[in-house]
Amino acid sequence: MRRLLPWLMLLLLALAGAWLVLAPGPQATDLDPAAPPGPVAAPPEATAQPGLQAAAAARAPKPPPAPVRGPAVDPRTIPVGPLSVLPLGPDDQPISCDLLTVSVEPGKGARGWHVQPLLVPDRQTQVWSSAEIFTGPVKVRVWGDTVVPVEVQAVVDTTPREVLRVHVDRAGTIEYEVSTYLGEPLGDVTLQLTGAGGRAVVAGWQVRTDTVLTQPRWAREVVQGPQGVVFGVPPGTYRLRATSQAGEWEEASVQVEALGRHPVQIKVRR
Repeated sequence: MRRLLPWLMLLLLALAGAWLVLAPGPQATDLDPAAPPGPVAAPPEATAQPGLQAAAAARAPKPPPAPVRGPAVDPRTIPVGPLSVLPLGPDDQPISCDLLTVSVEPGKGARGWHVQPLLVPDRQTQVWSSAEIFTGPVKVRVWGDTVVPVEVQAVVDTTPREVLRVHVDRAGTIEYEVSTYLGEPLGDVTLQLTGAGGRAVVAGWQVRTDTVLTQPRWAREVVQGPQGVVFGVPPGTYRLRATSQAGEWEEASVQVEALGRHPVQIKVRR
């Protein structure tokens, strides 16, 4: 037995050496920090047919066009000139400045004004005038409760001109008040004035109460408060219709006379 022990030791050492020589090396894994990095796969690209791309481009919102702006104009460089207006009645006599208003604004082809010039009346001559009206085409408007509105085109330059004589016809005013059958006040109502043949006519409209005074408007139909006036109405027979916000309507007939003021009450369902 003692003779076999050295041989067994040599045999074990030989087997251990053979295993070290023939054993495979370490395998690289995803968690091995020594493993060389591999190529990264690119994400798949989205592909579309040419027709679908064109349709999508057509449906895409287009940016609004850039505004076309003219050269900047310094208002101080715009020349001004005088303007005088004399309103005359059918008898060719001046009309009192207490009965009408004369205003001026840019005419056809003129640039917009940065300020609104005012014409000031002379109570002795009844002439409305200003020395600081922007030169160029202007539109003169003459209006009032008892005159038919008139618009006249004129030209202003830096040299004085003759007084612009504007003839107007006499008119009447309708003072309306709209309420319910029980006398309750209403909110805004739709108003329309019709003449011969049932056709709507252009008239001046304004809300006038103890607490409210709106800017005058000229139209065939307006939406405004239930108490006000229809002014500058030529003489004749008319029907004034009022429609509530609920769609209920009623109308009244009125005979307008020159220089007359005609109160009208209209009652509608709420």
